[in-house]
Amino acid sequence: MGKTAKIILSIVGVFILACIVGSVLFVRFTKKTFTALADEAQRQSTEARAWARGHQQGECMDEGMARVQRCPGIQCQIAVQTFTAACLSAAAPTAGLCDGVPHPQDFMATSQWINNRCMAFNGPQSAPAQASMRCRNLLPALQRHCFARALIAADAAAAAPPAVPAPVPAPAP
Repeated sequence: MGKTAKIILSIVGVFILACIVGSVLFVRFTKKTFTALADEAQRQSTEARAWARGHQQGECMDEGMARVQRCPGIQCQIAVQTFTAACLSAAAPTAGLCDGVPHPQDFMATSQWINNRCMAFNGPQSAPAQASMRCRNLLPALQRHCFARALIAADAAAAAPPAVPAPVPAPAP
């Protein structure tokens, strides 16, 4: 085997070894990160269910907005989304909470709705601010809750047996 072939095989071998080591490190990192995220999500869900006792869904959104505004990073924002979603599921219903919430697949209406809600929450000067982006990241939790509630109501209506008409009395002879 020539000198050039040995150099090429050495380079390929080092490359393969680097790929293996990189893959192992990547798997260890992602496993550690996802385990930490799953643990935090479980903790947030438990805390949200406890907090929701004695509160209404509208208060869950207010608490979620207050928490997300204090978040330093994306992992915290994900945790607040988990808290808010679990709280909305466990809290007492708030009348009108889902009024005007668009279908998640209606992207234009969703964008408009999120812009309007965040502007109302943060003020008109907040469009490019971090607080506005945090609000924009939290509102889909409410949208998913409202859409899931609408699906459950539609399924219940479809499963309900049809009303049996009252018998018509026979005419008197």
